[in-house]
Amino acid sequence: MSELGTDRATFPQANAIQCYGGVVPRQQQSGDTWINRHRTSANHTLQHNLYLWAKASVVWAPWCRAFYCHEKKRGLWSADIYRRLAAKWTRIFWKCWIERKPYDEAQWLESLKKRGSWLYEATLKLMEKPLDPVEVACEPACQAAGR
Repeated sequence: MSELGTDRATFPQANAIQCYGGVVPRQQQSGDTWINRHRTSANHTLQHNLYLWAKASVVWAPWCRAFYCHEKKRGLWSADIYRRLAAKWTRIFWKCWIERKPYDEAQWLESLKKRGSWLYEATLKLMEKPLDPVEVACEPACQAAGR
């Protein structure tokens, strides 16, 4: 919060915080080719905190763990998954910040259900299985993939 300040009008959209925090890549065009580049001109303290927040959330939020395992099965690196998860958290955080309401996991899962998101179904499947305390981020299927 200290990195964003107290003026909510500074960030009129969630994307503004994502760009400021460096969790979304910038697109660069060269002819007909579009290239995604890592943002170097970002608030690195905020970027690091968002990354750590995303990494910690994989342990305590079932939908984050489901997202992590899904993306890991797709072959993405952990750092990319945490960055993508940080972008999701930034949108959630911005909405809570603007509306001055605390985060409610049940409300978030309900919104996933309303949208018919694959993440809702994956979260339900993951919540059915007990999580081994040693197993921090992956289901056995993720570990079998060798990642």
